[in-house]
Amino acid sequence: MSKELRDICTNYGINHLIALSGFHLVVLSFIIYWIFYYPYSFFHQKYFPYRNKKYDLLIITIFLLFFYLLLTGIVPSLLRAFVMFCLGIFLLRSNIKIFSFETLFFTFLIVIALFPKYLFSLGFWFSIMAVFYIFLYIKYFTFKNKIFHLIFFNSWMFLIFNPIVHFYFPATSYVQFLSIIITIFFTIFYPFEIVAHIFDFAIYF
Repeated sequence: MSKELRDICTNYGINHLIALSGFHLVVLSFIIYWIFYYPYSFFHQKYFPYRNKKYDLLIITIFLLFFYLLLTGIVPSLLRAFVMFCLGIFLLRSNIKIFSFETLFFTFLIVIALFPKYLFSLGFWFSIMAVFYIFLYIKYFTFKNKIFHLIFFNSWMFLIFNPIVHFYFPATSYVQFLSIIITIFFTIFYPFEIVAHIFDFAIYF
């Protein structure tokens, strides 16, 4: 990425959107799951109907995401998301609550056990802290209105995470408040951009 583009992302406070992390992994896992769903359903129904189809598809998804993780050079924030994804499937299979601070803590321990050097990775710590504040939000805020949820959640993440980011990166401006709106639209933009790349019209965006 060019320095000019990095500066733009910093000025608008949207570095979290271009960093490979949980959101990207969720979108990719969703796409992989549904690409294999119908072909696998055919073989599942014909040859091994006794197996848990959804669990098998999630295992296939894990393997392909692991290959993607290797291709990216094992980015710390993406590794955190991948370990959490695998741990989540295990907990789901065992009927244990997924969204909990304990899950995040075990994810932290697993990543550090595999890669002790990530103790000194700022990207990894930002990733852990972001999930911590997401879980904190889930724990204390339960609005019924989904639109209000979307706006308030992104505002919460921006306001609570900004002091931490500015402790390490002094660049600040009023336009960073646009980060809240840009983040909301990115939720739609990123999946659409994947489709645009597949059908070769991404250049228009």
